[in-house]
Amino acid sequence: MSNMSFDSSVKRLINWGFPHKGIILDEDGTITGKGPISWATPYYAHHNQTECEVNMTYWGGTFCDNTVAVRRIAFHNAKPFAIHRMMGLKILRYDDDIVA
Repeated sequence: MSNMSFDSSVKRLINWGFPHKGIILDEDGTITGKGPISWATPYYAHHNQTECEVNMTYWGGTFCDNTVAVRRIAFHNAKPFAIHRMMGLKILRYDDDIVA
């Protein structure tokens, strides 16, 4: 986002279109306000982490600081087909100091 200036009258810089996908790396922090190398992504319940905050100004976006890395997880060709259907996503914190 560097070398860009924004019109202060603009109310939203992000519009999460359906089906609300996307991960934006904010290199200088101008969108998230959380400093360099921060993240913007649509809100889902598994984003309820201490490093992240919901910002309804951006149509239900979640902004995370640079202490986390937001990643996409996808399962393809699962057998049986509906094995993960309607299953909640759980997040386990990974710490290099704990896991060798």
